[in-house]
Amino acid sequence: MDFSSYLIVSDMDGTLLNRESCIPERSLDAIRRFVAGGGSFTVATGRPHVILDAIPTPEVLLTAPAILVNGAYLYDFRKGAALFEECIPAETAAELLAFAREDCEDIPFRVATLQTALRTATPYGLMLHDMEIYTDKNVRILPCGEWALDDWQKIVFRAEPEVLARVRAKAEMRFSDRLDIFLTGPRLLEMQVKGCSKAKGIDKLRGAMGIDNLTVIACGDFENDIEMLRAADIAVAPANAIEDVKTAADCVLCDCNDGLIADVIEKIEAGTLQKKA
Repeated sequence: MDFSSYLIVSDMDGTLLNRESCIPERSLDAIRRFVAGGGSFTVATGRPHVILDAIPTPEVLLTAPAILVNGAYLYDFRKGAALFEECIPAETAAELLAFAREDCEDIPFRVATLQTALRTATPYGLMLHDMEIYTDKNVRILPCGEWALDDWQKIVFRAEPEVLARVRAKAEMRFSDRLDIFLTGPRLLEMQVKGCSKAKGIDKLRGAMGIDNLTVIACGDFENDIEMLRAADIAVAPANAIEDVKTAADCVLCDCNDGLIADVIEKIEAGTLQKKA
């Protein structure tokens, strides 16, 4: 089939990837068939480009630039380069650092930058889990007083849901006029420049690729995917998505464990993937 009129943009964790952080073989086979037929495929994720090792040969599978760190930058794996970058202003980063150190109950937090995927002074608790998926060259552990403040793409707090609820309430009182504050998982609270989102990433992608004539299909499962689903031509959620995402989607297909993207591609082939009335 000729897929050249379609662009699929997929979230990674809980959508493209199964619960073992791998692409199901069924989806992998379907993606290869899709791109061989001229389709454009990429991901929109909170991850930076240095930890997309769950995608084998991204320079082959990702035929469009990836939307990374929830829209903070696009990265073209074929060129090995970022196409643009959006950072938190240094004065806001300084306030965030003081907030994290003084008001957040000693909760582990980390910062992502284009050069350093994980910068932390608190390598304990759930942060240890995060550090397992980064290589040493992409991790900086150093006292907060030594951190640069002009290169932050996002700050991430790692804790149990009830603790993050308290942090979120405090953060919204202080920063909601300047930052978007959202959950990307039950134990992940993230903050970025206001308006910096996967949805904005799709707009940037349209401009970078000149794809006004393509049907954009977005797939996602969690809170940070909702705006992206609304910005797409067709929105798809896996069966494991949270209820708000299912409500925003045009259709709900199989669980991420069973190969959601294969379901999407098979419905394109069958001519049954449509926007709901």
